[in-house]
Amino acid sequence: MMITIDQYAYESKLKQLSPMLKMALSLITLFLCVLISENLFSLLVFCLMAWGCIVWSGVGVRTFCKLCVIPLGFLLIGVLTIAVSFPIEPVGLVHITLFQHYIAITTEGLALAGNIFLKSMAGVSCLYFLYVTTPIGEILGVLDHFKVPSILTEMMMMIYRFIFILFNMMGQMRIASHARLGNISYRNSLATMAKTSTSLFVNSFKKSTDILNAMEARGYQGTLVYTQELPKATTKQKMLLLGYVLFMFIGGIWLKYGWML
Repeated sequence: MMITIDQYAYESKLKQLSPMLKMALSLITLFLCVLISENLFSLLVFCLMAWGCIVWSGVGVRTFCKLCVIPLGFLLIGVLTIAVSFPIEPVGLVHITLFQHYIAITTEGLALAGNIFLKSMAGVSCLYFLYVTTPIGEILGVLDHFKVPSILTEMMMMIYRFIFILFNMMGQMRIASHARLGNISYRNSLATMAKTSTSLFVNSFKKSTDILNAMEARGYQGTLVYTQELPKATTKQKMLLLGYVLFMFIGGIWLKYGWML
């Protein structure tokens, strides 16, 4: 899936746009989503970012849905702990007695869990829009342009690239284990998983040493230099971004406080 995201970033219909423009759009939208904290606004942000990924960038509906499934497990665990409370008396929509204590689901807990879930999915969609439209090199180039400490950008680049290497190594080991019937039984699966994990750990260290040697052979002296010239945003694109931000801000305020105005 990570390789697919990287491929979509390089094949995106919006690849030629300024990465600063796309980063500003994603981060400002994310900031407004957190600031306004309104369910309808979060849903609107999710729909807009999904539309941008699917229609503007060219990511398929099925692929975008698969991407959205990735954080669902973490989100569901988080919102479940928010929705469930432990009162001293039987209250809420549903309550269960357990060892003279109560486990309850209240209306306030469900409302808060729903708000956090929608806000989280909206934030994830903002970051997905950035990832599927902007290659990692351009993102790091923008950070370097704004004088982000080089140690941070270098760590981001190395970690990001190493994810691909580990995924490829794991995929090769998985194919090899299936070819040798390593998963023919539950006991064999556990043994295969243990051996694969050990081999992956050892090979990752060896691979990191090989990468460092290759970088030093190409003149690496402790600092990565980004020489790629980033596309610049036109005045029209800047005005469109400004109009979008104003529209989203006014729309969010209206959705949250419209009944009071």
